[in-house]
Amino acid sequence: MMRIAGGGFALITKATHASVKVLGRIASALKVSMAALFPRKSREGSTLEPNAEAAAVRFKFDVRLLFPSNEPFAMPLARLMMATDDVRHLQRLLIVARNDQSAATPSDRAVLDAEVGHLFRLMCGHLFEAIGAFAAIDDKCRELLDVATSDARAKDALDRTRRARQTLLSKKGKRSLIHVARNLVGFHYPDDQLLRRTLDKHEWAGHLEGTLVLSPFQGLGRYTVADQITMFLIADEMGGDPKDFPQKYAEAIGDAIDLAGALAHFPQFEAKMSASSRCTP
Repeated sequence: MMRIAGGGFALITKATHASVKVLGRIASALKVSMAALFPRKSREGSTLEPNAEAAAVRFKFDVRLLFPSNEPFAMPLARLMMATDDVRHLQRLLIVARNDQSAATPSDRAVLDAEVGHLFRLMCGHLFEAIGAFAAIDDKCRELLDVATSDARAKDALDRTRRARQTLLSKKGKRSLIHVARNLVGFHYPDDQLLRRTLDKHEWAGHLEGTLVLSPFQGLGRYTVADQITMFLIADEMGGDPKDFPQKYAEAIGDAIDLAGALAHFPQFEAKMSASSRCTP
């Protein structure tokens, strides 16, 4: 039986642990050490500090300079900022959602695993939207975007995002997991025919476990059989050997985290671009 575990970032099988490689990607995307992703209790033998602080600066600017009415990048930049903020929020939720499950009951784990899967699907949806906005900017102002990304880290982020764009927005071959998660089980749900085929296929094969988590308190239960159906929908759409799907899913989560980290650079780069340069369609 497959499940999201160990921080919610790797789809694994029983008696294994979350991928260190994936956690490393998350830490890199958030610009923190890997140790910072674990609850303080596990690092220092004490409880998690509820009032932890991080440095931040509130920057004020003239909105007309960032979104000039006569520049083609202005509205895609606004969309990219919106999507990037949503991705950042979901990154944080993914990390804190599974801080410590040592005392979790089987029912707790089933609910938490499913909720982390939902957060990941939401993040895929916002990543897909962000890539669309990035593509609009890159098409219209490619040279200026190259100039704005002046250091090695920025150029690497730009190259990473351009490669992802080709994969995510391609209309040829198998769709990426981010595309599938957004359009099949994230921002949309499958139609009756696809649901019936998936149910019949996996019920016949003995893959589906008819379970629910019930609670007298609203919001604490979970239709866990629906979570299984969701995972089988994704697995079938991705294709290949079902035994390979957990590894493919874990790798796709790592790729999504990498992409989220790369995309986070661009509103800053494009703000610099808008303040110093102009582009033409």
